[in-house]
Amino acid sequence: MSAFDAKNSEDFELVTSAINAALAQIERNPKLPATQSSLAKQAKVHRNTIRNRSKDNSLIQGGLGWPLSELERIKRERMAGAVASAGVKKSEKDRIVELENQLEIARRKAGHWFHRVIDMKRELENLDVMKQRNETRIKLLTEENNRLRALKVVK
Repeated sequence: MSAFDAKNSEDFELVTSAINAALAQIERNPKLPATQSSLAKQAKVHRNTIRNRSKDNSLIQGGLGWPLSELERIKRERMAGAVASAGVKKSEKDRIVELENQLEIARRKAGHWFHRVIDMKRELENLDVMKQRNETRIKLLTEENNRLRALKVVK
């Protein structure tokens, strides 16, 4: 290995350790954005250095390469933490408003079903009247049929 290769290898390792330290700092401090620019600034390297490292590693890992995949992981963890804390931080007023909205929806549904039951009762009454009329018609037609058979008009 030549002196030039040794120096390149040493520089590569120094930059890698700087990127690792910057990733750890970004992970610990939620005020620091989990972006490629912020990582480059913390590691004191150019953004292209991080992008090129990512390209080199993406062939091996499939997808995002090492520094960018770590940034994505940090972003996902922050989002998960933010969602969890948002659920906890709901104030009493927000909870009351949410419950009032649910109550209003339940009232509307109850009203809808109440009127639906009333309509169905009316329909049932109408059907009963129609049934009685049809039974009367059947009775009258049967009597008429029997009378005509007695006269031997209908067989």
